[in-house]
Amino acid sequence: MARIFVLMILLASSGGCELAGVIASGIEETGSHQVFAEYDGLEGRSFAVLVDVDRSILGRWPLIAGEIAARVDADLSAHSQASGHVPPADVIRYQQTNPRWHLMDRGELAESLGGVDRIILIELYEFRTNDPGNRYVWNGLAAGSVAVLETDGPFPEEYAFQRPISVRFPDDSGRGPGDFSALQVASVLVQRFSQRVSWLFYDHEEPNVITY
Repeated sequence: MARIFVLMILLASSGGCELAGVIASGIEETGSHQVFAEYDGLEGRSFAVLVDVDRSILGRWPLIAGEIAARVDADLSAHSQASGHVPPADVIRYQQTNPRWHLMDRGELAESLGGVDRIILIELYEFRTNDPGNRYVWNGLAAGSVAVLETDGPFPEEYAFQRPISVRFPDDSGRGPGDFSALQVASVLVQRFSQRVSWLFYDHEEPNVITY
């Protein structure tokens, strides 16, 4: 990195300002920077990740809730400094046996999940690999939201934190089945959506330019 800046100084001093600017622009586009957590309330607290997926999505992608839950749970367990968590498989099992879980009192829900301090509620209300009626061109979209309930706080029924999440794939237009399969498009969308959720909860390095 030091050599690059020396080169830029030499270029500028010898009349190469324009080229130095191009180099600086390239560094900016390919580099990364630190981003601080938007919500740091998981540190020293236990949590459970619940994923609520629209029925129309589950019809085609029945395993998507479990995949998102597993990805987010693993990421937060590794990076958020939380004191503990409920395994995603246990959470999914609980949701399946209690289909009206989202209507429960939040305190009761937390106790049913082992008395966790934080409930991370992820909603996925749109998930598609292409525009309706166009199966020849991929235009993937995953959209939803993430919210946090602080079950040990003064207002356990109210969201302490909430953000919308939206990601896309492919990054350029005109891509079709000859480039990616529907499963590949869906897999990237799930990975990107889950990553965007997780990034909100811990300090991390983020690319300077994110195409999705």
